[in-house]
Amino acid sequence: MLCGKKIFLLFSFLLIETTFLFALDPEKSIAQYGQTTWQRKNGLPSNAVNVVLQTHDGYVWLGTSAGLFRFDGVSFTKMNINKEGTMSYEGVVSLCEASDGSLWIGTAYDGLRQLKNGTVKHYGKNEGFFDTQVKEILETRTKKFLIGTSIGVFLFDHDKFIPFFNNPNFITALAQDSSGNVWIGTHVGVYMVTDDAQRHVFHLSMQTGLPNDNIQTVYIDHHANVWIGTADGLSRWKNRALKNFTIADGLPNVHINALYQDRNDNLWVGTQGGLCRY
Repeated sequence: MLCGKKIFLLFSFLLIETTFLFALDPEKSIAQYGQTTWQRKNGLPSNAVNVVLQTHDGYVWLGTSAGLFRFDGVSFTKMNINKEGTMSYEGVVSLCEASDGSLWIGTAYDGLRQLKNGTVKHYGKNEGFFDTQVKEILETRTKKFLIGTSIGVFLFDHDKFIPFFNNPNFITALAQDSSGNVWIGTHVGVYMVTDDAQRHVFHLSMQTGLPNDNIQTVYIDHHANVWIGTADGLSRWKNRALKNFTIADGLPNVHINALYQDRNDNLWVGTQGGLCRY
């Protein structure tokens, strides 16, 4: 399962050439890598790129304010995910490649889509989906889906949407650790829901050491550390303790938008002021 990395670059979309963040030499500085920037003036359909995902077939998928686009390294192809007979633009804010190869697409205003073998299936109010704003999509270790929305998290299981977590209800991030626990980012901190029948809930907030309660992204690295990107700093949850990172630790900006760990265990941090590597 692959889920899209949130990259909020309002005026440009940057791809590091060849293999995107997979096998970069940790001894090299970022400046030593070739970079190509696409904007609307040279082919990018929209400068507002909300989410980027590279699927196993090599295509790069872009969720933009003007819809979903597929990039083959040369050209951008608009993908029609609208209902038959409609031509409106759907803002795409979340993407997830499922283990069966299908692509799940979350829109800003018109529900959930599944693209499989060239066919688009829609999930909205008529299909029992209770919210149109899809913020996050996560395939769980048991091949089910958690859908984070503006009114909570829903579990999608056997074509049914089941309420999973709704207090607080505005969801900004979803991640699952190696024990099956689900980490949920909100505007009032991070909640961890245990993978057991009781579903115990554990809460991290400014009161417990986070630099800010407005959570932008949550990422579980290869060593089971939980990284939490907030609107005012980066935190790492390790051995039941928080460690915070600020500009003094090398961050170009404390507003954290995206986190990703490559095959060499480098953690890439996307901020409002640029990209850095830890």
